[in-house]
Amino acid sequence: MSPHVWLATPAPTPGGQLDAYDVSPGLLGFLVTFAVVVVLIALLVSMTRKLRRLKHNAEAGREAETPPPTADPSGPRSP
Repeated sequence: MSPHVWLATPAPTPGGQLDAYDVSPGLLGFLVTFAVVVVLIALLVSMTRKLRRLKHNAEAGREAETPPPTADPSGPRSP
């Protein structure tokens, strides 16, 4: 940032009082943000559970597809 822009930017006035034309999110803004965060956490937990279940089912399916090793009745072959 240019030093000229930094120097030209007015400092905030002390006191913290809002004018009639200033906007503050207030309680409604906080509640909406909080609800979005709660829903996001719930979705992430649900997605993690489903991905773990999918991985487990894929591994179980792989194990079911591979036949168990069978012993050769004639014994081991030698070259």
